[in-house]
Amino acid sequence: MSLFSELKRRNVFRVAIAYLAAAWLLTEVAGTLFPMFGFGESPARITVIILAIGFPLFLVFSWLFETTPEGLKLERDIDRTAPGPSANTRRLDRTIIVLLALALGYFALDKFVLEPERVAEIVEETAQQARSEALVESYGDRSIAVLPFVNMSSDADQEYFSDGISEELINLLTKIPELRVIARTSAFYYKNKDIKLSDVAVELHVNHVLEGSVRRSGDRVRVTAQLIEARSDTHLWSETYDRTLSDIFAIQDEIATNVVEQLKVQLLGAPLKTDVVDPEAYALWLQGNHLLRDWSTKSLEQAQHLFEKALEIEPDFIDARFGLAELHKGDENYRQALEEILKLNPEYANAYVRLGGLAILDFDLQTSAENMQRALGLAPTSVFVLESATWLSIVLGHMDEALEVYRYLMARDPLNHLAYLYTGTVLLEKGKPQEAIEAYKTAASIRPSAIADSALSQAHLFNGDAQTALDISIGREETIELYPGAFLTVSAMALHSLGRHEESQSILEDLITRYGEFMPGFVAQVYAWFGDANSCFLWLDKGVDNHRIGDLYMSPAFRPVFGDPRWAEFLKRIGRAPEQLAAIEFKITLPE
Repeated sequence: MSLFSELKRRNVFRVAIAYLAAAWLLTEVAGTLFPMFGFGESPARITVIILAIGFPLFLVFSWLFETTPEGLKLERDIDRTAPGPSANTRRLDRTIIVLLALALGYFALDKFVLEPERVAEIVEETAQQARSEALVESYGDRSIAVLPFVNMSSDADQEYFSDGISEELINLLTKIPELRVIARTSAFYYKNKDIKLSDVAVELHVNHVLEGSVRRSGDRVRVTAQLIEARSDTHLWSETYDRTLSDIFAIQDEIATNVVEQLKVQLLGAPLKTDVVDPEAYALWLQGNHLLRDWSTKSLEQAQHLFEKALEIEPDFIDARFGLAELHKGDENYRQALEEILKLNPEYANAYVRLGGLAILDFDLQTSAENMQRALGLAPTSVFVLESATWLSIVLGHMDEALEVYRYLMARDPLNHLAYLYTGTVLLEKGKPQEAIEAYKTAASIRPSAIADSALSQAHLFNGDAQTALDISIGREETIELYPGAFLTVSAMALHSLGRHEESQSILEDLITRYGEFMPGFVAQVYAWFGDANSCFLWLDKGVDNHRIGDLYMSPAFRPVFGDPRWAEFLKRIGRAPEQLAAIEFKITLPE
């Protein structure tokens, strides 16, 4: 008998086919599942190695042994006149058929279900990488992140001073359009974190990092700064300034000038120069501005005292005046305070931004556009100005322009969760809820917050997934400063969509009791979602009368009443009718 015939008789070929089919199936499943659970490629690779080693062992085993009705036996001990071997052959054939069917089924699943998802992920990752590389390449070596300078003072409370120096350097360098400077939110994300500069450069898509330290003792200040080519960890420049507090502005100017020289950026305008004020007033303003970010009652009271003290020393200190005005944003004298600032300094962009925001609340979009356009002309690279102006673009319906600006802002502030939140809002307005969900998830991953959860729950609702929207919003009693009642609103609408009308009505009543006076737009949303147009417009009228409608009218929740003639009348009343918006000229021109 030939070797081939003997191999066939002993079912070696069948065992080989069955083994290879099972091995292929196991390899494919391992390659899919292990990375999914965060194990990387190593376990899948080990699986392949083990299966490869096992293949010849199984062939040898099938040559020496065979299964019989009495169990496993050596080939030489088998009586070939018994029917066992033919039954074993049939079992092997059935096993091969089952394995091949499973392999074919998995192949179909992988080809038509899993592979498109993988391809989409690869395309998105490749696109993101390409955007990052293109971003770095477009600016060449002219991209930089100014990390928070380390407070080396003996007094830990002096941290406001080192933070303030870092922020002022960011503001100073941002004035150069040819330079891509990472904004404060993303740069300060790394404060007090032990992370390699090369990793910072990769995450922020920059080539350079400016870092340093500040030591203050009485009237003496020591500032150390160093510019690093972060990806190669090459020191390009460093300097230590040991001077008095009165020289702090000159120190900032010198650091910025040296950075510009090292990055070989040609200044097309005037040399970089910080506005000089009394150094003691400046230090008080830095401390007050630091407290302003905390926004607690105690810190706001302390900030007010510091701003007032700074103004006693330097009455024309515009930044301190603006800080003091911000503390009274909701007061009736807020507008007057902003106008007084502009009398002192007609080129103070931030005051125009705030006046533009007030005009939006007054339904005066023409005045808002004039103020925002003025601010953009004065500070075209300011993140604060661009963020505020872009909201006016959204109100005017310039959604594509808004997305373009947000892409620009996220390139300079990639860890700013608000940019992703606003991007999600634009995408919802454009009828792309699934893309909005992804934007909101990114915002939540950067900074988990109630407002991100609220936005995410709304996006799921408008994407047709009422259950997920309810899971996120139900039982959330915490309020959101800008949008109190947001969770109750989504819960009521989601329950209604799920057919749980009594529960939905109960939550609506709770919403009206707790927040109806302050957020009538939310109540109107729920009634619109319920299909109760009369109640919807009743609450919209309350919002207009009390000037408490804000931007809530843009919610997709109002789509059920878009066909009602009263909707067009409502839009006209608040200055948002299509013909009214079209008559307003406003455009954001991004710096080249």
